[in-house]
Amino acid sequence: MILEFLGTGTSQGVPEILCDCDVCTSDSPYDKRLRCSLALYDEHHNYIIDITPDFRQQMLRSPKYRLDAILLTHLHADHFLGMDDTRKYVRLMEKDIPLYIPQHMERSFRKVFNYTLGKKVPGLYRPRFELIPIKDQKTILLEPFKVTPLPVQHGYYHTLGYLIEANNTKVAYLTDTKRICPPTEKYLVDVDYMIVDALWDDGKNHTGHMNLEEAVSLIQTYKPKQAYLTHITHFMGKHEEKNATLPKNIQLAFDGQKIHF
Repeated sequence: MILEFLGTGTSQGVPEILCDCDVCTSDSPYDKRLRCSLALYDEHHNYIIDITPDFRQQMLRSPKYRLDAILLTHLHADHFLGMDDTRKYVRLMEKDIPLYIPQHMERSFRKVFNYTLGKKVPGLYRPRFELIPIKDQKTILLEPFKVTPLPVQHGYYHTLGYLIEANNTKVAYLTDTKRICPPTEKYLVDVDYMIVDALWDDGKNHTGHMNLEEAVSLIQTYKPKQAYLTHITHFMGKHEEKNATLPKNIQLAFDGQKIHF
């Protein structure tokens, strides 16, 4: 079973448009970051957390031949505005894609992507979703994975992280996180891998995201065996240089990186 980082960048990606900083002009492939998304798959199943505006590019770079379900963390543009590009999977699999979405965001999703939810019209080539609102922290069974929603605070906005379990391995995925909500705390104990939002390393506070110092503090609190940082801006610095300054059990993730378990 594999977890793959489809994207590890923040909302503007790296490089940013019209930026000539050392990171944005770097030749290293590790400094090329698409918007933040994660794939969970084995030989027979494929699930994706967040469908970014870069989804098409992510699938061209790392093809997935089926899409069994989508889980959304929240409805900010960089996490769900690639939904239209899932239409190919609807056509190939000849079925609607189950879409797990925080219940309080369902109304907003229907406003933006109403055409994906209505009556099927013969001859029209559209994405189609089976909308499944997430109402609580009940575990979702997505064979062979068990996935538990983890409420977190993203500034003034509540989003979802996810606890992913398979093969006696636990992975906590916490993108777009500023603080851990109390109901989530117990799920972060004894995880094997923790994937954590870390926007930058310039000492500045952000209302919706953790900076590097805050992310490292969270990781040291829960002590996973290995932690990876994601949702990264160019203000974090060059990938390889920054990783050299961090403990080996805390590293910046990169696009295309895989965790096998």
